[in-house]
Amino acid sequence: MQSRIDSETKLTVFRVRREMPNVKPEVLYNNFHDADYRKTWDANMLAGYNICVLNKHNDIGYYAVKFPWPLANRDFCNMRAWMEFTNGEYVIFNHTVPHADCPPQKNFVRAFSHITGYYVRPFGNGGSQLVYVTHSDMCGAIPKRLVDATLNQKVPEVMTNIETCATKYVEWSQKEYPAGHVHAWTTPKMDWNNTSKHYPGEETKEAEKLAMSSITGTPGVPVGSEGASAFSGEPNADQAARIKQLEEELTNIKKRAMLDLSGGVDGNSIVRSGGGAISIAPVSPADPTDAPSVQRYRALMNDATNSVDRLFIQEGRVPTLREYMERLHFVLEGVRRTLPAE
Repeated sequence: MQSRIDSETKLTVFRVRREMPNVKPEVLYNNFHDADYRKTWDANMLAGYNICVLNKHNDIGYYAVKFPWPLANRDFCNMRAWMEFTNGEYVIFNHTVPHADCPPQKNFVRAFSHITGYYVRPFGNGGSQLVYVTHSDMCGAIPKRLVDATLNQKVPEVMTNIETCATKYVEWSQKEYPAGHVHAWTTPKMDWNNTSKHYPGEETKEAEKLAMSSITGTPGVPVGSEGASAFSGEPNADQAARIKQLEEELTNIKKRAMLDLSGGVDGNSIVRSGGGAISIAPVSPADPTDAPSVQRYRALMNDATNSVDRLFIQEGRVPTLREYMERLHFVLEGVRRTLPAE
C-alpha cells in the first residue's frame, strides 16, 4: 500500500496492489460491478443504486457507506466509467458529480470522490492483480489524520474481504442468473493499441443524424418504444424551425468551445469549478415566447452536451465531430430511457 499527499487538494491519495492468484480477472470485474452481490462482501454499504445510464460505459449512481459511531454516515453521487480490453484487463473508475435526482440526504454527510477505482489485469496462471486507487474527501469535521489512519488500517482488510468473496462469486451468480446470462455492464472489448475506435460496436454512419434527431421524433428515427416523440405532442412548423435554430447555435457554440479546449483550457479546473453545473459552453439564450416543448428541448440538450463535455475533458483531448456526436447520441438515448411514459 502506497500513499502520497496531493499538492492541490492536500488530501492523501492511496494506492493498493494486491495479487489474487485464485480469482480470474473477469470474475473480479463482475464482482465489483454486481450491486446485488456487493451486499455480501461490503459490510459498510448502506445503500447503492443506479440513477441513470449515460452510455454503455458510463452511469451515475448513489452509494451510502456506514461510518463508526459517533461519526455521521457518508454518501456519494458518482459518475462511473468502465472498460474491458482484449488483453484481459479491466478498469472501473468514478468521480463525484452533481445530479438533480441525487440531492444531499438527511443524516448523511455528502462526501466527494476526486477519483476512486479499480484496475484489474491478468496475473500468473489464471489469477488477477488488482490495483485500487482512492483520492476522496470524506468532508465534515473528521480530522485528516484520523481519516488517513483509518484507511491505512481498513483498506488491507477490505482487499482481503474482496478476494475471499470474489472466489465465491461464480457459484453465487450461477444460482442467481440463468444459463447464458449477459450482464448489463458487459461491453465489447477494446484494444489498448487501437485508438481509432473509442466505443467499438457502436459505429454507424447515421450517428450524427440520430444524435440531433432522436430527441425531436424525426420520422424514421425511433425515439420511444413506439417511435413517439419524447415530449407531449409534435412541434409545429414554427417550433421545428426554432429547434433547428437551437441546434445550429449549439453546434457553433460547441465548435468554439472545442477550439478553446485545444488552445490550452485547463480541463481539470473546469471540471472542479464550483462543484455545481459543469459546462465549457453556455446554453443558448432563452426566448420567453418559446413553447414549453422547445424550452424542454433546450434544457435537455444543454444537460446532454454538458455530460459529453465532461467525458472529453476527463480524457484531456479534443474529439472529432463524429466522436462527439456519437457520444451525444448515447447520452440522449440514456436520458430517453429514463423519461416517464406519456
